[in-house]
Formats: sequence, structure tokens, C-alpha cells
Amino acid sequence: MVGFMCCQGDFSVHPAVSNIVSLLLAARPVNYNWISVAASLGMIARDLECDRNMIVTFLPHSEEAGRFIDETVPKAAWVAPGKMQREEHREYPLDALREAVINAVCHRDYAASGNVQIRFFDNRLQIWNPGKLPDGITVDLLRVEHASHPRNKTIARLLFLAGYIEQWGSGTLSMIAACKRDGLSEPQFQETGSDFIVTFTGSVLNALLERPELLNERQRGVIEHLKIHPSISTEEYGNIYGCTARTARRDLFALAEMGIIAVKREGRLRRYVLNPSFRSLRTIADNPGQNPD
Repeated sequence: MVGFMCCQGDFSVHPAVSNIVSLLLAARPVNYNWISVAASLGMIARDLECDRNMIVTFLPHSEEAGRFIDETVPKAAWVAPGKMQREEHREYPLDALREAVINAVCHRDYAASGNVQIRFFDNRLQIWNPGKLPDGITVDLLRVEHASHPRNKTIARLLFLAGYIEQWGSGTLSMIAACKRDGLSEPQFQETGSDFIVTFTGSVLNALLERPELLNERQRGVIEHLKIHPSISTEEYGNIYGCTARTARRDLFALAEMGIIAVKREGRLRRYVLNPSFRSLRTIADNPGQNPD
């Protein structure tokens, strides 16, 4: 992010006040106002390959931060049949990441010396925030409408006035809505030690374009089927693709686990619908695959 030079003065007040003053007024905030970014080619933290620090200014969605996320989050692009314009799909919704970073800057514990951290992994993205949830707020409450209890009221109000916070207490709900819109699992919220973590699970769409063999022929076929039919049942799947009910359930369960289809209940009957993100996707059913079973 576009940085400010650090105030060279003797802050003899409480460390939280010192850090907040540095964030809002200093020419360059001190190190614990940084956002640390780590990219990984593996599944766990010890596989971290590169690190980068971004200086946090009062306006956290500055050009460098937006550019870094834009450049780092994988993107798939294709031209849908019958259209001239290219369509794109991000592995993670950028508006959800923006909300998570703003929440971290707004609600972190400025008495702590740790940094806000953005951690990229093969299959997920995490944002670590120094400080636990405020009193009166639980992880479960973050998934429903809840009152806002900002730890740093001045920063929260200034972010609201600057247009970075649209409505009090709506940040986590916006993250959830953005993930659902893009067909992703809901973000996971958790407290560990003295930190708060938001975990986003990545979309499989990009991986499927590169490796269609991740799906068998039946699964690739049902994606095309659901582009022109509203839903399908396990029995219909078995009849169309000539497989047993057990195989049909296994195929559909795997597609649901990957976020490609969703379960829609009609009484006691389960029907499956296509995730909207895959509706305009170019066909992958004709691509050669190595997973016939």
C-alpha cells in the first residue's frame, strides 16, 4: 500500500494509542502497522515461498494493495458461446477480500505488535488479524445480523465516512454473500491464540479449465446438461449416463463438494442445480480426460 514515513517521536502513551496515531497521522507508520503478505506453493504455512510487506495507511484499499491482490488472485478467462466479450472468474471474490482487509485494519488490536497478515495457499486464502473479537461478539454471531462493537471507534467512524464501511456490522455478512454469489463455500471465522482468522476456500473453476481430467466424462457431461436444464436428480443422472444409483450419488456428491453444483430439496427429493459461475463457462465436456471412472 502507499506508505507514510514513520513519526520520529517519543510516544509515551499507551501502545494502542501510539499505534493508532501513527496509522492516522504519521508520515510513515511503524512496522506493526504493516500488512504482511505471504505466498505459498503448498498446503501449510511452512511451505511459504515469498514474503512481502505492505505499509498500511489510513485508507487500506490504496492502489498498491488493490494491485497486489488483483495480480495475485488467480483468474480464469474465456469467451462464452454466442458472445463477443470475454468473461472472467476469480479464484476468490475481490470484494470479499477487500472487506476482510478493511475489517482487519479497523478492528485489530493496536496494542499488539503483530501485523495483519494475508496468506495465500494452494487451496485457500487466510487473513490473520492481531486481537480477538470484541466483548459481546462471538464467531457464530458473525454469520447473522449483529450489532457493531468496534474496538477502534475513531478508525471505524473515519472508514465509514470515507466510504470503506457501508453499514455497521455488515462486513462479515458481505463476505459471506460475495462467496455465495460466486459459488464458493462460506468463509470460515475463527479465533486462535490472540489472533482472529478469516479463511476463504478457492474456486475450482480455474483448476478445471486447466485440468478437465479432474472430472470424469459423466461429471463433465452433467455440467453441460445443467446449462440447459434447471436441475437433475440422482435417478435422472443414472438414467442419462447409464450408471448405478451408488455411482450417481458419488459423482454428484463430488461435484457438490467442489462447489460446482448445489443441492436443492423438493420435499424429500434431492435435486441438483448448477452453480451460476459455471453456467457461462465454455464447454469442458469435449476436452480429453484421464478420469473415465
